[in-house]
Amino acid sequence: GQAVSTQADGFVTLKLADGSVLSLPASSTMVVKRLRVFKGTGLIDVKVEVGQGTLESHVAPKHEGVGRFEVRTPVSVTGVRGTRFRVHFSSSQGARSEVVQGVAGVEAPHGADVMLKAKQGMAVDASGASLGVRELLPAPLLSKPADGGGSMTIAPVEGASGYLVRVAEDPDGTKMVSSKLFSSNRIDYAAPGPGTYYLLVRAVDNIGLGGLDARQAFAGKPVLQGYGGAPVLSGYGLPILVSDY
Repeated sequence: GQAVSTQADGFVTLKLADGSVLSLPASSTMVVKRLRVFKGTGLIDVKVEVGQGTLESHVAPKHEGVGRFEVRTPVSVTGVRGTRFRVHFSSSQGARSEVVQGVAGVEAPHGADVMLKAKQGMAVDASGASLGVRELLPAPLLSKPADGGGSMTIAPVEGASGYLVRVAEDPDGTKMVSSKLFSSNRIDYAAPGPGTYYLLVRAVDNIGLGGLDARQAFAGKPVLQGYGGAPVLSGYGLPILVSDY
């Protein structure tokens, strides 16, 4: 019965009992309808509903199986059997389901049930009609990102109408710090602080299906260093950025 909502600059990641990870990016809403563990098995029994935005999931990462895992929107139901997948919903465009690894079944009110394989996606319009199954676009080719952030022009991906660009603190993108959709292959990105960050870029096709992610690590903002290379800390115990001066 609990709802989780994120604002325009907010991100939430939930880890379940079996290690499954649910990531809710910015401007999204999810309601937990059911959250249980089958006694004595360790298998989970989960049903969540996406009311707006996106839910990205890595289900049963230990490959020990999953009991039930459903992601619902007002126009679709995606049932999962151990996979990496994404579900998007908006009241104007309907729902999008994208399977990165594994398989997932999708039900739509006005279409036959479909089993999506790895690297496949399916769109359901706002009326509940299926727009068919498509292959996901390949990952873009990325050059090495500039330390601290910057801009780059990536090689165009055939069939792409835009590019989703995210910066995260981990390669899987579960600890996101920014997310932006660009209409061209000229993109920009930034690190919010020191440390190692990851640039993740996926192409988006003309019906809103996101493709596979390209990722590159890059160094965050430079910090003031003392003798021996140790960072100089402020009175609050935080590294002092060179840009502060």
